Amino acid sequence: RSLQRQAPLLGAHRRRFRAMTSGLCVAVDGARSGLGGLGAICTEKRGQAAGLHYETKLPRAGTTTPWPMLLFLHGAGERGSPTGEDLHRVKQHGPWKGPGAEQFFIVAPQCPTSIVWPALVDELAALVQHLLGEYILDERRLYVTGLSLGGFGAWALANARPSMFAAAVPICGAFTPAQPRDMGLSALLSLAKNPVEAKAVQRLMQLPAWLFHGVKDKTVDVAGSRNVFEALGGEKRGEDVLRITLYEDGGHHIWGGVYRMPELYTWLLSHRSKAKARKGRADGPRPGRGRPPANMPGAISELFGYIGAVAAGDDGDDGGGDDAGSGPVFKLPDVGDAEDVAPGTCRSLSEFLSKSRAMELKIRQAHPMWRPRPAGAGVASHRP
Repeated sequence: RSLQRQAPLLGAHRRRFRAMTSGLCVAVDGARSGLGGLGAICTEKRGQAAGLHYETKLPRAGTTTPWPMLLFLHGAGERGSPTGEDLHRVKQHGPWKGPGAEQFFIVAPQCPTSIVWPALVDELAALVQHLLGEYILDERRLYVTGLSLGGFGAWALANARPSMFAAAVPICGAFTPAQPRDMGLSALLSLAKNPVEAKAVQRLMQLPAWLFHGVKDKTVDVAGSRNVFEALGGEKRGEDVLRITLYEDGGHHIWGGVYRMPELYTWLLSHRSKAKARKGRADGPRPGRGRPPANMPGAISELFGYIGAVAAGDDGDDGGGDDAGSGPVFKLPDVGDAEDVAPGTCRSLSEFLSKSRAMELKIRQAHPMWRPRPAGAGVASHRP
Protein backbone atom coordinates (compact mmCIF):
# COMPACT_ATOMS: atom_id res chain seq x y z
CA ARG A 1 0.00 0.00 0.00
CA SER A 2 2.84 2.32 0.82
CA LEU A 3 4.26 1.75 -2.65
CA GLN A 4 0.95 2.22 -4.39
CA ARG A 5 0.55 5.63 -2.75
CA GLN A 6 3.58 6.70 -4.77
CA ALA A 7 1.78 6.01 -8.06
CA PRO A 8 0.58 9.64 -8.50
CA LEU A 9 4.21 10.76 -8.34
CA LEU A 10 5.01 8.63 -11.35
CA GLY A 11 2.46 10.42 -13.52
CA ALA A 12 2.62 8.90 -16.98
CA HIS A 13 4.14 5.74 -15.52
CA ARG A 14 1.16 4.86 -13.31
CA ARG A 15 -0.07 2.02 -15.54
CA ARG A 16 3.29 0.28 -15.46
CA PHE A 17 3.49 0.86 -11.73
CA ARG A 18 0.11 -0.84 -11.15
CA ALA A 19 1.12 -3.82 -13.23
CA MET A 20 4.41 -4.24 -11.41
CA THR A 21 2.81 -3.98 -7.97
CA SER A 22 0.38 -6.64 -9.16
CA GLY A 23 3.45 -8.62 -10.09
CA LEU A 24 4.50 -8.61 -6.44
CA CYS A 25 1.67 -11.05 -5.82
CA VAL A 26 3.13 -13.52 -8.28
CA ALA A 27 6.70 -12.95 -7.20
CA VAL A 28 6.33 -14.09 -3.62
CA ASP A 29 7.02 -17.71 -4.43
CA GLY A 30 7.68 -19.70 -1.28
CA ALA A 31 9.86 -22.22 -3.04
CA ARG A 32 12.24 -19.62 -4.41
CA SER A 33 12.13 -16.72 -2.00
CA GLY A 34 12.16 -18.58 1.30
CA LEU A 35 9.09 -16.70 2.51
CA GLY A 36 7.13 -19.79 3.48
CA GLY A 37 4.57 -20.63 0.81
CA LEU A 38 3.05 -17.20 0.29
CA GLY A 39 2.97 -17.64 -3.48
CA ALA A 40 -0.71 -18.57 -3.78
CA ILE A 41 -2.03 -15.82 -1.54
CA CYS A 42 -2.55 -13.06 -4.06
CA THR A 43 -1.96 -14.40 -7.56
CA GLU A 44 -5.72 -14.17 -8.09
CA LYS A 45 -7.87 -11.09 -7.98
CA ARG A 46 -11.55 -10.23 -8.39
CA GLY A 47 -12.99 -7.16 -9.99
CA GLN A 48 -15.96 -5.61 -11.74
CA ALA A 49 -16.07 -3.72 -15.04
CA ALA A 50 -18.58 -3.16 -17.85
CA GLY A 51 -21.30 -4.57 -15.60
CA LEU A 52 -19.52 -7.92 -15.23
CA HIS A 53 -17.87 -9.46 -12.18
CA TYR A 54 -14.67 -11.26 -13.08
CA GLU A 55 -11.86 -13.35 -11.66
CA THR A 56 -8.25 -13.04 -12.83
CA LYS A 57 -5.13 -15.12 -12.40
CA LEU A 58 -1.71 -13.66 -13.00
CA PRO A 59 0.99 -15.51 -14.95
CA ARG A 60 3.74 -17.38 -13.13
CA ALA A 61 6.53 -15.40 -11.52
CA GLY A 62 9.09 -14.11 -13.98
CA THR A 63 6.79 -13.99 -17.00
CA THR A 64 8.00 -11.15 -19.21
CA THR A 65 5.63 -8.27 -19.88
CA PRO A 66 3.58 -7.59 -21.86
CA TRP A 67 1.57 -10.66 -20.90
CA PRO A 68 -0.60 -12.74 -23.24
CA MET A 69 -4.24 -12.81 -22.10
CA LEU A 70 -6.70 -15.72 -22.21
CA LEU A 71 -10.36 -14.76 -21.86
CA PHE A 72 -12.34 -17.74 -20.55
CA LEU A 73 -16.13 -17.92 -20.89
CA HIS A 74 -17.77 -20.50 -18.62
CA GLY A 75 -20.81 -22.67 -19.28
CA ALA A 76 -24.47 -22.22 -18.34
CA GLY A 77 -24.09 -23.99 -15.00
CA GLU A 78 -21.61 -21.39 -13.71
CA ARG A 79 -23.80 -18.35 -14.29
CA GLY A 80 -24.47 -16.39 -11.14
CA SER A 81 -25.99 -13.53 -9.22
CA PRO A 82 -25.54 -9.94 -10.46
CA THR A 83 -23.99 -9.18 -7.06
CA GLY A 84 -21.04 -11.47 -7.70
CA GLU A 85 -21.60 -13.42 -4.49
CA ASP A 86 -21.07 -16.73 -6.30
CA LEU A 87 -18.21 -15.65 -8.53
CA HIS A 88 -16.23 -18.68 -7.36
CA ARG A 89 -18.27 -20.78 -9.81
CA VAL A 90 -16.22 -19.52 -12.76
CA LYS A 91 -13.27 -21.57 -11.46
CA GLN A 92 -15.09 -24.91 -11.40
CA HIS A 93 -13.89 -25.65 -14.94
CA GLY A 94 -11.53 -24.06 -17.40
CA PRO A 95 -7.83 -23.52 -18.07
CA TRP A 96 -6.84 -22.52 -14.54
CA LYS A 97 -4.44 -25.40 -13.93
CA GLY A 98 -3.67 -26.51 -17.47
CA PRO A 99 0.01 -27.32 -18.19
CA GLY A 100 0.97 -24.23 -20.14
CA ALA A 101 -1.83 -21.97 -18.91
CA GLU A 102 0.55 -20.46 -16.35
CA GLN A 103 2.06 -18.41 -19.19
CA PHE A 104 -1.16 -16.43 -19.54
CA PHE A 105 -2.99 -13.70 -17.71
CA ILE A 106 -6.36 -15.46 -17.37
CA VAL A 107 -9.63 -13.59 -16.91
CA ALA A 108 -13.03 -15.20 -16.40
CA PRO A 109 -16.10 -12.95 -16.23
CA GLN A 110 -19.38 -14.31 -14.88
CA CYS A 111 -22.53 -14.29 -16.98
CA PRO A 112 -25.69 -13.33 -15.03
CA THR A 113 -28.14 -16.20 -14.59
CA SER A 114 -30.90 -14.86 -16.84
CA ILE A 115 -28.64 -13.94 -19.79
CA VAL A 116 -26.53 -15.82 -22.35
CA TRP A 117 -23.02 -14.86 -23.48
CA PRO A 118 -23.95 -13.92 -27.09
CA ALA A 119 -26.15 -11.17 -25.63
CA LEU A 120 -23.15 -9.64 -23.84
CA VAL A 121 -20.60 -9.14 -26.61
CA ASP A 122 -20.39 -5.37 -26.06
CA GLU A 123 -19.83 -5.85 -22.34
CA LEU A 124 -17.16 -8.47 -22.97
CA ALA A 125 -15.34 -6.23 -25.43
CA ALA A 126 -15.49 -3.36 -22.92
CA LEU A 127 -14.07 -5.65 -20.23
CA VAL A 128 -11.10 -6.51 -22.45
CA GLN A 129 -10.44 -2.82 -23.04
CA HIS A 130 -10.66 -2.18 -19.31
CA LEU A 131 -8.06 -4.87 -18.58
CA LEU A 132 -5.76 -3.47 -21.25
CA GLY A 133 -5.75 -0.28 -19.22
CA GLU A 134 -5.15 -2.03 -15.90
CA TYR A 135 -2.36 -4.45 -16.79
CA ILE A 136 0.56 -4.62 -19.20
CA LEU A 137 -1.03 -6.98 -21.72
CA ASP A 138 0.11 -7.79 -25.24
CA GLU A 139 -2.65 -6.59 -27.58
CA ARG A 140 -1.28 -8.93 -30.25
CA ARG A 141 -1.75 -11.95 -28.01
CA LEU A 142 -5.33 -11.80 -26.78
CA TYR A 143 -7.14 -15.14 -26.98
CA VAL A 144 -10.69 -16.28 -26.27
CA THR A 145 -11.95 -19.69 -25.24
CA GLY A 146 -15.23 -20.99 -23.87
CA LEU A 147 -17.08 -24.19 -23.12
CA SER A 148 -20.70 -25.06 -23.91
CA LEU A 149 -22.55 -21.74 -23.51
CA GLY A 150 -19.11 -20.14 -23.45
CA GLY A 151 -18.34 -21.77 -26.81
CA PHE A 152 -21.32 -19.92 -28.29
CA GLY A 153 -20.08 -16.77 -26.58
CA ALA A 154 -16.55 -17.16 -27.95
CA TRP A 155 -17.89 -17.32 -31.52
CA ALA A 156 -20.26 -14.39 -31.00
CA LEU A 157 -17.57 -12.18 -29.48
CA ALA A 158 -14.98 -13.07 -32.12
CA ASN A 159 -17.51 -12.39 -34.87
CA ALA A 160 -18.38 -9.01 -33.36
CA ARG A 161 -14.72 -8.04 -32.77
CA PRO A 162 -12.73 -10.06 -35.33
CA SER A 163 -9.58 -7.98 -34.99
CA MET A 164 -9.46 -8.12 -31.19
CA PHE A 165 -8.24 -11.70 -30.83
CA ALA A 166 -5.30 -13.65 -32.17
CA ALA A 167 -7.05 -17.05 -31.91
CA ALA A 168 -10.18 -18.72 -30.55
CA VAL A 169 -10.82 -22.10 -28.91
CA PRO A 170 -14.57 -22.89 -28.74
CA ILE A 171 -15.35 -26.16 -26.93
CA CYS A 172 -18.65 -27.96 -27.55
CA GLY A 173 -20.24 -24.77 -28.83
CA ALA A 174 -21.70 -23.49 -32.08
CA PHE A 175 -21.51 -20.39 -34.21
CA THR A 176 -23.91 -17.57 -33.55
CA PRO A 177 -23.77 -13.82 -34.10
CA ALA A 178 -24.60 -11.46 -31.25
CA GLN A 179 -28.07 -12.03 -29.83
CA PRO A 180 -30.66 -9.84 -28.04
CA ARG A 181 -30.78 -9.91 -24.25
CA ASP A 182 -34.07 -11.82 -24.25
CA MET A 183 -32.52 -14.82 -26.03
CA GLY A 184 -33.16 -17.90 -23.89
CA LEU A 185 -30.72 -20.73 -23.26
CA SER A 186 -32.83 -23.43 -24.94
CA ALA A 187 -33.34 -21.33 -28.05
CA LEU A 188 -29.62 -20.64 -28.23
CA LEU A 189 -28.61 -24.29 -27.87
CA SER A 190 -31.01 -25.26 -30.68
CA LEU A 191 -28.97 -23.11 -33.10
CA ALA A 192 -26.28 -25.81 -33.09
CA LYS A 193 -28.30 -27.87 -35.57
CA ASN A 194 -28.69 -25.01 -38.05
CA PRO A 195 -26.53 -24.95 -41.20
CA VAL A 196 -23.85 -22.24 -41.37
CA GLU A 197 -23.25 -20.40 -44.62
CA ALA A 198 -19.82 -19.14 -45.60
CA LYS A 199 -21.01 -15.54 -45.85
CA ALA A 200 -22.21 -15.68 -42.22
CA VAL A 201 -18.66 -16.31 -40.99
CA GLN A 202 -16.85 -14.09 -43.48
CA ARG A 203 -15.60 -11.84 -40.68
CA LEU A 204 -13.91 -14.85 -39.04
CA MET A 205 -11.92 -16.05 -42.05
CA GLN A 206 -8.67 -14.52 -40.77
CA LEU A 207 -9.06 -15.76 -37.19
CA PRO A 208 -7.20 -18.99 -36.28
CA ALA A 209 -9.52 -21.38 -34.44
CA TRP A 210 -9.28 -24.81 -32.84
CA LEU A 211 -12.67 -26.46 -32.29
CA PHE A 212 -13.41 -29.32 -29.89
CA HIS A 213 -16.60 -31.39 -29.64
CA GLY A 214 -17.83 -34.79 -28.49
CA VAL A 215 -19.62 -36.73 -31.21
CA LYS A 216 -22.12 -38.11 -28.69
CA ASP A 217 -22.89 -34.71 -27.19
CA LYS A 218 -26.59 -34.61 -26.28
CA THR A 219 -26.58 -31.03 -24.99
CA VAL A 220 -25.02 -29.18 -27.93
CA ASP A 221 -25.24 -31.11 -31.18
CA VAL A 222 -21.84 -31.87 -32.72
CA ALA A 223 -23.15 -30.25 -35.91
CA GLY A 224 -22.56 -26.94 -34.13
CA SER A 225 -18.80 -27.38 -34.54
CA ARG A 226 -18.82 -29.38 -37.77
CA ASN A 227 -20.92 -26.83 -39.64
CA VAL A 228 -18.86 -23.78 -38.74
CA PHE A 229 -15.63 -25.70 -39.43
CA GLU A 230 -16.79 -26.46 -42.98
CA ALA A 231 -18.12 -22.93 -43.49
CA LEU A 232 -14.68 -21.57 -42.59
CA GLY A 233 -13.00 -23.71 -45.23
CA GLY A 234 -12.49 -27.01 -43.43
CA GLU A 235 -9.34 -29.10 -43.78
CA LYS A 236 -8.09 -27.25 -46.84
CA ARG A 237 -7.30 -24.26 -44.62
CA GLY A 238 -4.54 -26.20 -42.86
CA GLU A 239 -4.23 -27.15 -39.19
CA ASP A 240 -2.08 -24.15 -38.39
CA VAL A 241 -5.04 -21.79 -38.75
CA LEU A 242 -8.11 -24.03 -38.54
CA ARG A 243 -8.46 -27.41 -36.89
CA ILE A 244 -11.16 -29.52 -35.28
CA THR A 245 -10.81 -32.31 -32.74
CA LEU A 246 -13.78 -34.65 -32.43
CA TYR A 247 -14.02 -37.20 -29.62
CA GLU A 248 -15.84 -40.19 -31.10
CA ASP A 249 -16.90 -41.53 -27.70
CA GLY A 250 -17.12 -38.13 -26.03
CA GLY A 251 -20.27 -36.56 -24.70
CA HIS A 252 -20.74 -33.00 -23.54
CA HIS A 253 -18.18 -32.80 -20.72
CA ILE A 254 -14.96 -33.00 -22.71
CA TRP A 255 -13.38 -29.74 -21.59
CA GLY A 256 -11.31 -31.19 -18.74
CA GLY A 257 -9.12 -33.15 -21.13
CA VAL A 258 -8.95 -30.25 -23.58
CA TYR A 259 -7.60 -27.78 -21.05
CA ARG A 260 -5.02 -30.33 -19.86
CA MET A 261 -3.40 -30.46 -23.31
CA PRO A 262 -0.02 -28.66 -23.27
CA GLU A 263 -0.11 -28.35 -27.06
CA LEU A 264 -3.26 -26.24 -26.82
CA TYR A 265 -1.36 -23.39 -25.15
CA THR A 266 1.61 -23.81 -27.46
CA TRP A 267 -0.73 -23.50 -30.45
CA LEU A 268 -2.36 -20.39 -29.02
CA LEU A 269 0.95 -18.63 -28.44
CA SER A 270 2.03 -19.42 -32.00
CA HIS A 271 -0.55 -16.90 -33.21
CA ARG A 272 -0.45 -13.13 -32.99
CA SER A 273 -2.96 -10.65 -34.29
CA LYS A 274 -2.11 -7.62 -36.38
CA ALA A 275 -3.04 -5.24 -33.61
CA LYS A 276 -0.62 -2.39 -33.19
CA ALA A 277 1.93 -2.98 -30.45
CA ARG A 278 1.98 -0.53 -27.59
CA LYS A 279 4.37 2.36 -27.93
CA GLY A 280 7.51 2.30 -25.84
CA ARG A 281 9.54 -0.71 -24.85
CA ALA A 282 7.85 -4.07 -25.26
CA ASP A 283 9.95 -5.58 -22.51
CA GLY A 284 8.56 -3.32 -19.80
CA PRO A 285 10.48 -0.98 -17.49
CA ARG A 286 14.21 -0.77 -17.42
CA PRO A 287 15.96 -2.73 -14.68
CA GLY A 288 17.61 -0.87 -11.84
CA ARG A 289 21.24 -0.88 -10.89
CA GLY A 290 22.94 -3.93 -9.48
CA ARG A 291 21.96 -7.55 -9.61
CA PRO A 292 19.24 -8.97 -7.36
CA PRO A 293 20.33 -11.74 -5.01
CA ALA A 294 18.86 -15.20 -5.50
CA ASN A 295 16.36 -14.82 -2.67
CA MET A 296 14.85 -11.59 -4.07
CA PRO A 297 11.52 -12.16 -5.90
CA GLY A 298 11.88 -11.07 -9.49
CA ALA A 299 8.93 -8.70 -9.75
CA ILE A 300 9.88 -6.92 -6.51
CA SER A 301 13.38 -6.43 -7.87
CA GLU A 302 12.00 -5.08 -11.14
CA LEU A 303 9.68 -2.70 -9.35
CA PHE A 304 12.38 -1.16 -7.19
CA GLY A 305 14.78 -1.00 -10.08
CA TYR A 306 12.15 1.02 -11.93
CA ILE A 307 11.56 3.36 -8.99
CA GLY A 308 15.30 3.79 -8.61
CA ALA A 309 15.65 4.64 -12.30
CA VAL A 310 12.91 7.28 -12.11
CA ALA A 311 14.38 8.73 -8.96
CA ALA A 312 17.72 8.97 -10.74
CA GLY A 313 16.11 11.03 -13.50
CA ASP A 314 15.30 8.39 -16.13
CA ASP A 315 11.65 8.82 -17.11
CA GLY A 316 11.50 5.28 -18.52
CA ASP A 317 9.58 6.29 -21.63
CA ASP A 318 10.76 6.61 -25.19
CA GLY A 319 8.02 9.10 -25.94
CA GLY A 320 4.50 8.82 -27.29
CA GLY A 321 3.30 6.33 -24.70
CA ASP A 322 -0.35 5.53 -24.29
CA ASP A 323 -0.60 7.70 -21.20
CA ALA A 324 0.67 10.79 -23.00
CA GLY A 325 -1.48 13.82 -22.42
CA SER A 326 -3.32 12.25 -19.48
CA GLY A 327 -1.95 14.74 -16.99
CA PRO A 328 1.20 16.37 -15.61
CA VAL A 329 4.25 14.18 -15.09
CA PHE A 330 5.83 14.29 -11.63
CA LYS A 331 9.37 13.07 -11.14
CA LEU A 332 10.66 11.90 -7.83
CA PRO A 333 12.84 14.58 -6.23
CA ASP A 334 16.56 14.08 -5.83
CA VAL A 335 16.78 12.72 -2.30
CA GLY A 336 20.43 11.81 -2.58
CA ASP A 337 20.41 8.04 -2.18
CA ALA A 338 18.11 6.56 -4.80
CA GLU A 339 20.60 3.78 -5.35
CA ASP A 340 19.77 2.46 -1.87
CA VAL A 341 16.61 0.88 -3.25
CA ALA A 342 18.34 -0.69 -6.24
CA PRO A 343 17.77 -4.44 -6.23
CA GLY A 344 21.42 -5.29 -5.77
CA THR A 345 21.50 -3.56 -2.38
CA CYS A 346 18.50 -5.36 -0.82
CA ARG A 347 19.02 -8.80 0.63
CA SER A 348 15.48 -9.50 1.79
CA LEU A 349 11.90 -8.38 1.47
CA SER A 350 11.89 -6.78 4.92
CA GLU A 351 15.06 -4.84 4.15
CA PHE A 352 13.78 -3.25 1.05
CA LEU A 353 10.36 -2.52 2.53
CA SER A 354 12.19 -0.70 5.31
CA LYS A 355 14.23 1.25 2.78
CA SER A 356 11.10 2.06 0.81
CA ARG A 357 9.47 3.61 3.88
CA ALA A 358 12.55 5.72 4.49
CA MET A 359 12.50 6.81 0.86
CA GLU A 360 8.82 7.66 1.14
CA LEU A 361 9.46 9.97 4.07
CA LYS A 362 12.17 11.77 2.14
CA ILE A 363 9.90 12.11 -0.87
CA ARG A 364 7.14 13.58 1.28
CA GLN A 365 9.57 16.08 2.77
CA ALA A 366 11.15 17.05 -0.54
CA HIS A 367 8.18 17.20 -2.89
CA PRO A 368 5.82 20.19 -2.59
CA MET A 369 2.72 18.19 -3.44
CA TRP A 370 3.19 16.13 -0.24
CA ARG A 371 3.91 19.00 2.14
CA PRO A 372 1.22 19.69 4.74
CA ARG A 373 -1.16 22.47 3.76
CA PRO A 374 -2.32 25.22 6.11
CA ALA A 375 -5.77 24.67 7.60
CA GLY A 376 -8.48 25.72 5.19
CA ALA A 377 -6.15 25.83 2.18
CA GLY A 378 -7.59 24.66 -1.11
CA VAL A 379 -6.37 21.64 -2.95
CA ALA A 380 -3.69 22.39 -5.55
CA SER A 381 -4.78 21.77 -9.12
CA HIS A 382 -2.10 19.14 -9.60
CA ARG A 383 -2.69 17.28 -6.37
CA PRO A 384 -4.13 13.76 -6.98
